[in-house]
Amino acid sequence: MRRNEKKQKPSLPLHSFNEMLRFCRDTFGDRPAFSYRINKEETETVTFHAFYLDVLRLSGSFSRFGLSEKRIALIGANSYEWIVSYFAVVCLGARVVPVDKEIPEAELVSILKRSGCAAVIYSEEYAGKAKAAAKDALLLFPLSQIRSLMKTDCGDFRLADSLPGETEACVVFTSGTTGRSKGVLLSHENLVSDAVACTRAVEDYKKCLLILPAHHTFGLVAGILVPMLKGCALFISSSVRRLSKDIAFFRPQALVLVPVMAETLYKKIWAAAEAGGKSEKLAKAVRLSSFLLKFHIDLRRKLFREVIDSLGGELQGIVCGGAAADEEYSKGFFRFGIDFFSGYGITECSPVVSVNRKNACRPLSVGQKLSCNQIRITDKDENGIGNVEVKGTNVFSGYLDSPEEEADSFNDGWFRTGDIGKTDKDGFLYLTGRKKNLIILSNGKNVSPEEMETVLSRNPCIREVVVYEKDGKITAEIFPDKRNPGGQTEKNINDAVNAFNKSEPAYKNIEKVVIRDCAFEKTTTMKIIRKYEKTEKGDNVHA
Repeated sequence: MRRNEKKQKPSLPLHSFNEMLRFCRDTFGDRPAFSYRINKEETETVTFHAFYLDVLRLSGSFSRFGLSEKRIALIGANSYEWIVSYFAVVCLGARVVPVDKEIPEAELVSILKRSGCAAVIYSEEYAGKAKAAAKDALLLFPLSQIRSLMKTDCGDFRLADSLPGETEACVVFTSGTTGRSKGVLLSHENLVSDAVACTRAVEDYKKCLLILPAHHTFGLVAGILVPMLKGCALFISSSVRRLSKDIAFFRPQALVLVPVMAETLYKKIWAAAEAGGKSEKLAKAVRLSSFLLKFHIDLRRKLFREVIDSLGGELQGIVCGGAAADEEYSKGFFRFGIDFFSGYGITECSPVVSVNRKNACRPLSVGQKLSCNQIRITDKDENGIGNVEVKGTNVFSGYLDSPEEEADSFNDGWFRTGDIGKTDKDGFLYLTGRKKNLIILSNGKNVSPEEMETVLSRNPCIREVVVYEKDGKITAEIFPDKRNPGGQTEKNINDAVNAFNKSEPAYKNIEKVVIRDCAFEKTTTMKIIRKYEKTEKGDNVHA
């Protein structure tokens, strides 16, 4: 940044995608907005001004097809065309229905029917699924056609300077870890106000990598909208499988990840050190660095130059959300000289609610609230733990075709998130689990399975674990890490569980262990799907 150049941040409230699009065009102009691969070695770059024109022309094309104010499904992997399509639809005043590309065809049919979509935009690898689901009743736009529509002369078509903030922008069908997916109605102001609040909470970076699926609200807001509002150059990765390669290729300064991705990167660092016979040297460097930091001597970027180079060479920060991040990894990256900011969000809150900051960070927490919302804890127990509720401009307007569920989700204007936690005197939020997952014992004690799972999963012989109650016993269902040396999987797991039991109060002791031979089913954001069935007692247990 030149000495006399001011940091650009949204200086006025932005209420719609139209206002955001114009703000980015007028503020950042010919600066790079998006880059993506066109082959193994070459990339194409689009400026903020060029992006505005692409959105304008595509909106004009959609308008000629009579799609204004209609709902349009969008299915496909991350791509520049996907992002332009999203903006073109919402800036036209139509509504996007971003769809998980991995969902079964039957579920796609249900989503198209429930949301009343008039058209489907899809990438070619999902053409069969899209065409079968649409059954020739809807307009179909392959993403390859989007490129030509972006070049079409839009005549005298002009985008509205703004739209009312309450205008519906999208219907997001939650992947959900339990039960039937819900259609969450999010407005322009919901999403844009959340993104603006995030820009005021997180650091300024020049280069970011988009790796999270953009159909997920966290991927959209934290992965696309926030970098845009900061004038950051965003590199588009088309697949999570390319994470390591794209980090090396694009050399980002910041990453937005979910915990499983952060865990994978962290474990790769230590695995590479182990393979190269450098793990002890790395451990000694960590101890030395931690000692020096006590005296405000920070040599991390020098001591761990090799580690940072393995992550592209320029990585400065990781923002992590979507699920609780283990303290081991947040502290681990910090020790290497890479800031790690855990946050908390939920789709109904567009989605970010709180996040740790550079100068206000407590690793065990999910940070302080954003400026666009308030947080309160209700029905607290003796430890101050209760139900997390949120109110603000980022909170959704309701569910699609679920008025009863919508009514149950609010408490005097506050959204019941379904999460359980507490806040400290400085406003940092600490989560302990999901209300619907709580194990309520016969003695009245409440046990959070998520807390137990976090501790158990730190053991190298446990790859995945779900804790639940069945037949009156706390049960741990475990998928072992077969890469763990020793060859005595069952004994290692039993030893790990026994060690856990000794470290916890008796009422938290695990009484039964179930060893799985395959991984748990997961959502596209890599959260384990908890499947429930009713026992004769009416208890919810993992199926």
